[in-house]
This record gives sequence, structure tokens and C-alpha cells, in this order.
Amino acid sequence: MVLAWKKGGINERKELQEALFPDGLAWSYEKGFLNHRNERLMQEWREFFESLQASVNVGVPDGI
Repeated sequence: MVLAWKKGGINERKELQEALFPDGLAWSYEKGFLNHRNERLMQEWREFFESLQASVNVGVPDGI
């Protein structure tokens, strides 16, 4: 996707953005990031990070 973005013109980038974020993006100038108004996006990110966290093993296998 990164290569498609880099190689794409404005129309291709718009199509890619709409495919990835069908609900659009809401930017907060005050906070400087995509904010909670992007409910679907935030939920997908939350699930993604939770899945990563679930796969992380801390400690040694035998529990010592």
C-alpha cells in the first residue's frame, strides 16, 4: 500500500484513502491527531493493538 501511495497520483491516493477509511478521517488541529470522532477507525486500531498485546509473552515459559 505504501508503494501504491507513493506511485499514485491524486486520484489513486483518494481511491486508496476511501478504501481504507470509508467513513472518512477527522483531524483535530488542537490535539494534532485523528480523534475519537473516527469511531470505526479507532475501534479497528483498538482491536489491532489488543491482538498484538495478547500475543506478547512476558517472562519465561516455566514461570520462574
